[in-house]
Amino acid sequence: MEKFVVYGPGRTGTTTLLRLIRRHPDVSPDRIAGELWTENEKYGEFKFHLVKNLEEFKEFFVRSYQLFDGYKVLVGHLNQHMREHLLSSNLCARVIRTSRRNVLKGAVSRMVAHQTERWNKYQIAARPITEPIKIDDVIQGMKVQMRSGVEESILDDKKVLNVVYEDFYLSPFEIKLEKLKSIFEFIGLSPIITDDMIENLEMGAILNQRDYLKIPNVYEIEKTLGSDETGWLFDGYGGLI
Repeated sequence: MEKFVVYGPGRTGTTTLLRLIRRHPDVSPDRIAGELWTENEKYGEFKFHLVKNLEEFKEFFVRSYQLFDGYKVLVGHLNQHMREHLLSSNLCARVIRTSRRNVLKGAVSRMVAHQTERWNKYQIAARPITEPIKIDDVIQGMKVQMRSGVEESILDDKKVLNVVYEDFYLSPFEIKLEKLKSIFEFIGLSPIITDDMIENLEMGAILNQRDYLKIPNVYEIEKTLGSDETGWLFDGYGGLI
């Protein structure tokens, strides 16, 4: 298997993708890490912490390469210099770049996660959705979802597979399976599908329209920020009211 990194904004399916890869029969699950730069994460005997500067990150990256074959990097959690180093390094052989066409849902979903402390669909919400979401916070979240910049030119020289959330997770089931096989082949694995993988693919999205309706100012968010370019929380603002 090739060394790889899953790279993209939060709420683009990175957690599910790593779970699917871990379930491949030719993969050692403990060699596939989550996000290494999250505080208090622990994998095996190697405890990671929040990296504070580029030099510390370089040392940390080399050590993590020796321990893991794959992990994920959320775009908003590393500064530009760290992202440049990671993506330009020869240690990063394959990049699975995740994105979401509906950036409004991606941003709002992240704000909801902060409220509920439910960061992926495998967790149970610790609290209900009760607080309004600030428009400025959603705008900032949308910028993270759409973030590109200097890393785009670096990625031009890498072996990159683009995985769009809507085209993978929201596709008919047979298409999901074919896309998953192509991801396996991209990182040097045989295109094997197991029952565990099917179970994960059959799980629904972390939020549905009923969840969005629990946001006190959801009408304001949809009216102010929803568009055909950024996406809608519902099927167009007109359909909501």
